[in-house]
Amino acid sequence: MLYHLLFLTVRIWRKEKHLKDCPVHFFTSHFYTALSKDGPKAVASWTARKKIDVFTKKFIFIPVNQSLHWSLCVVVNPGAILNNLREFNEAPADEELYPCIFFFDSLKAHQKQVVARNIRNWLNSEWKRLQKSKHEHPFNDNSLQVHDPKGKQ
Repeated sequence: MLYHLLFLTVRIWRKEKHLKDCPVHFFTSHFYTALSKDGPKAVASWTARKKIDVFTKKFIFIPVNQSLHWSLCVVVNPGAILNNLREFNEAPADEELYPCIFFFDSLKAHQKQVVARNIRNWLNSEWKRLQKSKHEHPFNDNSLQVHDPKGKQ
């Protein structure tokens, strides 16, 4: 039984082509390392080669490993960015999806704004690669805010 569970788990995590409609995508920690060191072009093939459209995902998990510390960046509803790009400043409906970034860093050791900037640059690059709309750089500080949930003090 355990063997079958492990086999199924490996199949789910390693062969995403079977889960094209999965609303979640997990990157390895190497993704953020490459992104922060060499920019969005260094990781463009990570999604292009597998034909992954990150804007159809509800959650994108990006682990960050720097200076012997781990944190987690979660991009929520990136495809809903068009809700924040209204031409007439109309208020969003209550049921509309809200794009944002959650940044979990228990020690506050990583600079969340630097991580968020790198993620926004990557999302803008993906947006352009996939030719999503006329907006060339829709992801910025205002349209994709970063939140760091606080625990009890």
